[in-house]
Amino acid sequence: MGVIGFQQPVFRLLWSGFALIFGVLCFAGCGGSQASYAGTYVAERTGGAKEVYDTILVSRSAGNVFLLYRSTRFQISDEDKGAREWKLQRESWTADLDATSGLLVERRYGKRISFDVESGEMRVSSRRYKKIK
Repeated sequence: MGVIGFQQPVFRLLWSGFALIFGVLCFAGCGGSQASYAGTYVAERTGGAKEVYDTILVSRSAGNVFLLYRSTRFQISDEDKGAREWKLQRESWTADLDATSGLLVERRYGKRISFDVESGEMRVSSRRYKKIK
C-alpha cells in the first residue's frame, strides 16, 4: 500500500480503467444469495483541512470468499505552503462469509463487514458506505 500524488485528470483516467476491469470481473464472479453484496460502495468525509473519498469494490470470488479493492483519495491542506496535493492509497482485502451472521470477515485485519441490501449500505467497522452500482 503506497501513497501516490495524482493530478485530478490523471486520477480520473486511471480510475476509469480500473473500475471497468473490476466491473467485468465482478459480473463474472457473482452468484448465490450473497451476490447482492457485490458492487461499488463509496464514502465521503470532508471537514477542516481534510477531504477523503473512499471507494470499495466488492466481488464474490469462489464459494464463501469475497475480494474487496479499496481506493482512498485524500487531500490535506498545508497552511504553511498553501498547497493541497491529492494522494491515493490502494489496498486489496480477502474476506470470508460467515454464513451464520451474514457478515464478511476480512482475513488480514479481522475487520467485520456488514451489508444492508435493502438500503444499499455497507459498514466496515463503524464507517458507512453507500452502494452506487
